[in-house]
Amino acid sequence: MDVATSTPHAWLDTELAAWFADLGPALPEHRFVSRDEAVVLLPELHALLTEQGAPRKAAAKYLAAWFGGLAARTVGYGVLVTGAAFVADPGQLRWRVHPGGWADVLELGDAVALVPRGHRWSGRPGAETTTDGHLRAVHAVVEAVRPLVEALRPLSGLGLPGLWAEVGDGFGGPLAYQSTVAVTAERVALLDALAATPGTPWKARSQLWIARDSICVQQKGGCCLAYTGPEADKCSNCALRDADACEADQVAWHLEQLTP
Repeated sequence: MDVATSTPHAWLDTELAAWFADLGPALPEHRFVSRDEAVVLLPELHALLTEQGAPRKAAAKYLAAWFGGLAARTVGYGVLVTGAAFVADPGQLRWRVHPGGWADVLELGDAVALVPRGHRWSGRPGAETTTDGHLRAVHAVVEAVRPLVEALRPLSGLGLPGLWAEVGDGFGGPLAYQSTVAVTAERVALLDALAATPGTPWKARSQLWIARDSICVQQKGGCCLAYTGPEADKCSNCALRDADACEADQVAWHLEQLTP
């Protein structure tokens, strides 16, 4: 795999930052929080969402996806475009939190890149050459966000599997609802394999397939329960919807993005 940057830390500082920059610049009303700060903040954010009308269970599901799922999606993206599996150090993670309660950017700090032999970063600072990088990186995500998931459990009224499903679904997200990363069968299989890593705490995982115009369609393994809220509608990638309906809605979304 051709990686432009000379070291993993350079990639984190430039390419990963640029991927998130598409979501918009940091604004004064945003705040960055560490993992431990996020654990303390979650009850406040949960209360904010429920005050805005989100049901208690749905609010907890959203937060599990915005924090835990974002960590999974970020690591999955790194594997797709660099061939390296970044190990998240819980002490260096920082989420950007919007005043509305959601986290939309994650900084990995000086995460170690686990790479296979022959990778451009092999032997470079910040990289470790190994044969079990994917396994270790996925389990590092689990341990990094475990305190967040456990903090959400008493707020949610849900069991842990329902919350962990939102984390596992994050590994299905890097190719969905985007057009900057080329969608290939190999990349879809890679995300499937990450989500299927043995020993993870989620019981269901996303189904991914390629639709027309090389669009990656995602149908989540879990459900965020958005349909239980005031708008009472299921998401376009909901596990409770028909697969054909998920595909039709996501293809339509992509076509709308391409319309001038």
